[in-house]
Amino acid sequence: VPKFLAVLHILNDPEAHGFSLPPVEKEIETEDITIDKQVHLKTVSKHLEVSYKLLKDLNPALRYNYTPNRAYTLKVPKGKGIALLSKLDDIPAWHPPVSAYVKHRVKKGESLSVIARRYRTSVRAIMAMNGLKSRRFIRAGWKLKIPTRRYASSKRISLPAPGLKTIGKSAEYVVRKGDSLWRIANRFGTTTKAIQSVNKLNDTYLRIGQVLMIPQDLSVFMEIKTQRYIVLKGDTPYMIAQRYRMNLSEFLRINNLAPRSTIYPGQALLVKAE
Repeated sequence: VPKFLAVLHILNDPEAHGFSLPPVEKEIETEDITIDKQVHLKTVSKHLEVSYKLLKDLNPALRYNYTPNRAYTLKVPKGKGIALLSKLDDIPAWHPPVSAYVKHRVKKGESLSVIARRYRTSVRAIMAMNGLKSRRFIRAGWKLKIPTRRYASSKRISLPAPGLKTIGKSAEYVVRKGDSLWRIANRFGTTTKAIQSVNKLNDTYLRIGQVLMIPQDLSVFMEIKTQRYIVLKGDTPYMIAQRYRMNLSEFLRINNLAPRSTIYPGQALLVKAE
């Protein structure tokens, strides 16, 4: 207590005790702006032409310097709120880096090839990361590390599968292993009945190498820019599609999923790049 009182005494008149204190900085006036997408403070600072350090100091609750993936109230210097709202569409959404691997508990009946397909990786990569010597020997209950890319990468993909050749306002598609009439129709945004009608099919039986005419607007075959998304706990196809402003049918099509497909935490899927 005596030491504390002595400090207070000195602070009341520092010059009289031989001290020179630096001037106290004037507190910066701020305003609160609610944003509805995930952004990084460094990107915001560049668009607002303010100090990155200042934005971090004004928002100490953001430990990793980016906003959460929900509506969030951000503090900015007074007078910058209107600028932020006007430039919000130009500020790219921030996608945090994902882990270099995810953990998967092996279920009864699962094989490495099944797990590899689910996470869009290879059997060899899983074996290397887990020190496995045989691809055939895994047990239910084992926890495996599944390798993923460190960051979500962007690339351009074409919505149709390989083997598509456009002809006029239709397209030719060569049936591949694992295809079904329903999957093909869903992939190209048409119906099984339409494909059957154009190709004069009496049933849904297909054979590998068979050439089908796909009745479809050519706009479906335009390339779109995509990025990799790692499924989080609680995600559903509809939620992910909404988050990236995609039609559910488009999301299902580029990921070759059925409407009732189950997705799993850690699974890698494609979404439209922002």
